[in-house]
Amino acid sequence: MHLRKYCKNLKQQRTKLFHTLIISSLIFIALLTGDYPVFAGSATLTWDPPTTNVDQTPLTDLAGYKVYYGTTSGTYSSTIDIGNVINYTVSSLAENTTYYFAVTAYDTLANESSYSNEVSKTTSDTAAPVISGVSTSNITNSGATITWTTDEASTSQIEYGTTTSYGSSTTIDNTMVTSHSVTVSGLLSWTTYHFRVKSQDASSNLATSGDYTFITLAPPDSNPPTGTITINNNAAYATTTSVTLTFTCSDTEGSCTEMRLSNNGTTWNAWETYAATKSWTLTSGDGAKTVYVKYKDNASNISSNYTDNITLDTTTPTLSGIGAGSISSSTVVISWTTNEASTTQVEYGTTISYGSSTTLDTNLVTSHSVSLTGLSFSTAYHYRVKSRDEAGNLSISGDLTFTTLPPQDITSPTGTILINNGAAYATSTSVMLTLSCTDIESTCAEMQLSNDGTSWNSWETYATTKSWVLTSGDGMKTVYVKYKDNASNISSDFTDTITLDSTSPTISGIGAGSISSSTAIISWTTNEASTTQVEYGTTTSYGSSTTLDTNLVTSHSVSLTGLSPSTTYNYRVLSRDAAGNLITSTNYKFTTSAIPDTTAPVISGIGINNITSNGATIKWTTNEPATSQVEYGTSGLYGSFSNPDSNLTTSHTVMLSGLSANTVYHFRVISVDLANNKATSSEYTF
Repeated sequence: MHLRKYCKNLKQQRTKLFHTLIISSLIFIALLTGDYPVFAGSATLTWDPPTTNVDQTPLTDLAGYKVYYGTTSGTYSSTIDIGNVINYTVSSLAENTTYYFAVTAYDTLANESSYSNEVSKTTSDTAAPVISGVSTSNITNSGATITWTTDEASTSQIEYGTTTSYGSSTTIDNTMVTSHSVTVSGLLSWTTYHFRVKSQDASSNLATSGDYTFITLAPPDSNPPTGTITINNNAAYATTTSVTLTFTCSDTEGSCTEMRLSNNGTTWNAWETYAATKSWTLTSGDGAKTVYVKYKDNASNISSNYTDNITLDTTTPTLSGIGAGSISSSTVVISWTTNEASTTQVEYGTTISYGSSTTLDTNLVTSHSVSLTGLSFSTAYHYRVKSRDEAGNLSISGDLTFTTLPPQDITSPTGTILINNGAAYATSTSVMLTLSCTDIESTCAEMQLSNDGTSWNSWETYATTKSWVLTSGDGMKTVYVKYKDNASNISSDFTDTITLDSTSPTISGIGAGSISSSTAIISWTTNEASTTQVEYGTTTSYGSSTTLDTNLVTSHSVSLTGLSPSTTYNYRVLSRDAAGNLITSTNYKFTTSAIPDTTAPVISGIGINNITSNGATIKWTTNEPATSQVEYGTSGLYGSFSNPDSNLTTSHTVMLSGLSANTVYHFRVISVDLANNKATSSEYTF
């Protein structure tokens, strides 16, 4: 009986519970942004709680409220249990939509009242139109038509210009349409234009497209083509009437399509397809020739005449006065004349096969003279002369002969001298000379040497090598030699020079810089240009060396890589000057730095303790000392942070306070180590 009576009282209480519940206000806030771009707004509901039942008895077992809402009046598709509070914000509402709201209350036994009065609100439209299908058509040399579509009725406008800064725009067409078409006019011909389209809906939401381009058409072609013509690749002469013509034609607004040719500028051949080359026949008869060409473009514009000239010469030079003079035991001078300027050359030998020839003298002359040298004495020689005119016509004489005289040696020998095989530097006064002597009529017999060209040593037997001592003191040195043949003919002086450098470079300013865990830069200076190298290792035996840098410099810098961290290295520097003098420094040391910490702390053992109606304690551990902070909130967006604890510890405790009762909280923990590596846990709730 008591249980039945108790249930009856509960039923009566439910019917009485919210008889007077009225939603007192409805507030809409602005459009949400950030992580929720598709939602237009929120609605905040407030009401006064009931304090008595309908029978005027105190209301003592109120437990909480539920908010119902939907897009149809009286029909609610969504429900939120908000707990025992008298205001609540409903978020994530779609834009431009009418929502209906009602509230119920429930007691501690989950008995729920009927709906309160209903309120409604329409969210605002904040979404810009969606632009698609942007295209261009009807492009002329001064305009174009731009079309596009939008997903809602909106205005039409275009910004355009020759760069992405645009600079011009059409007048806004305020007609609200979804299919848009705008014509742009007054444009420059043959120009690339950038443009973008803009549409604004009835709620003033503006959409702007990305950048697009189009190219206006070229203006009508009224300019004739221009060009050139060359005969035989611009040669001055032709030796036959058959020549090759080379053409170039350009047209600023179209293309070259045809050409026609003439030998006199009056009588022309038929128009033919334009080509870069063509075989052509000049008029007969030696003399200056001119070839004419006209070009036509694809708009039938015809150029003026273009010409090139060439001299036709088909006649070889006439040879006369051929003879051999100034004959000696080893030389002769061959001379002749031609009736026109031409080249000079002689073929010669002991038979009519000749076998030898002088170097072609390309100077164009009419009086020709060639010296033949190195001939054998008392020998009969055959020869013939050759001359080619400027046009390329070649004349060759018949066979002629001469006989050289018996030998008479009056010619001094010639020769060379090299110090240390032609080296630029010597590091000692003791050097090796390499000697060479030739004599066209006899043999080299003796030689004489000097360090200054004034004081000479005694004549000695000619040899191809000899040890020699330079004068002391660093600097430029010269060695002189004279040769004597077995007919006592003495040569002029022959010399070679070398720089004596017996001093090693001086090293200074040795140091190690830019030291990291695996690299270092060794630098030093020398008092003269020299090579660069470093020997290094963890002991004074070194064991490693950099590649020798053979560039000769005075400021030296070498990067050492692949080093071990936190390690002391020994090193010494080496420099060799251009003469080969090597200097090696004493031992130096540097220590590499430790490897930087780039690993974030490892978070583990996350726990929740001492949960109350307005607070909780969060604990966790890290594998290395780090700071402590908690990010928390009523959703996965968090929104709140605990005060950061900068003390570095491996056991972390953070107390959260000021929380709402009977509310699910999301949180994650954050720890940053001494090297500023940050670790963030996954999400937890309480």
